[in-house]
Formats: sequence, structure tokens, C-alpha cells
Amino acid sequence: MTLKEREENQKMTSYSHDETLDVVKIPVESLQVEYNFIKPEDYHLLEPIFAAFNASVPSPTISRIATASFNNEIIGFYCLQLLPHAEPMWIKPEWKGSKIWIRLAAMVDTARQNKKTFIVAENEESKRMCMAMGLKRVEFPVFVKED
Repeated sequence: MTLKEREENQKMTSYSHDETLDVVKIPVESLQVEYNFIKPEDYHLLEPIFAAFNASVPSPTISRIATASFNNEIIGFYCLQLLPHAEPMWIKPEWKGSKIWIRLAAMVDTARQNKKTFIVAENEESKRMCMAMGLKRVEFPVFVKED
């Protein structure tokens, strides 16, 4: 199918339904969807959506949120945000096993002020420490993009 034929087909089809995902797909190319970064003073508009997932709207000072809007209604967003990430921890080799990590962990735990905090346990020792501190292992994949 050529690009022109595809465009004509989309104009004739208002939407398609994917039963495997139970989602209605609307060809956005034919609609006036607006894409913008939301202004810090408008972050409150996202509160009902975040509340439905028992989450907090990110701080505008450490995030940017790209939005898609249709008829002045936000229909999608994607956040880039800084989240507390506790690591690395270093202890001089001759002090390993001395349990000073417990006091260090308690200090960092207090500093996080009850905010969700992530730790990447890159080895078995770190994994044991996280478990000892009462962290919950997440059950979803974590991805990284470095370039």
C-alpha cells in the first residue's frame, strides 16, 4: 500500500479496534492533537490522574512533562523526572563487616523524607543490605539509556 493509499484509508476509517488489547485505536494523524511540555503552574491538572494510581505529581522543579491534548483535554503524558536514587555506598575494605553501613543507611533513610527511593543492587552483598533495610524488590523490568 502506498503512502497516499494509506492516508486515504485512514481518512475513511474513524477508528479500529484491537481486541487483543481491548483498546480503540484512533488515527491521530487526522486529528488536531497538540503536543507540548506542560507549564509548571499547570501541573495540578495532572493530579486526578496521578491520584487514580495512588501517586504524586512530580515536582515541577525537577521534572518535565510532555503532554498530548485533544480539545483542551490531556489525553496522554510522559514524564522525565529525577527520583531519589540511593547509591553508591562505599566502605573501606578493612571496615567491611563492621556494620557501619547500617548507620549510613539510617542517615540516608532519614534524609529521603519518606519519598519513594530506588536502589540498584548490583551484587549479592547490596541485595542482602537492601533486604535487611526492608526495601521491596520491584517486579518489573528496569531499563537504561546511556547515549
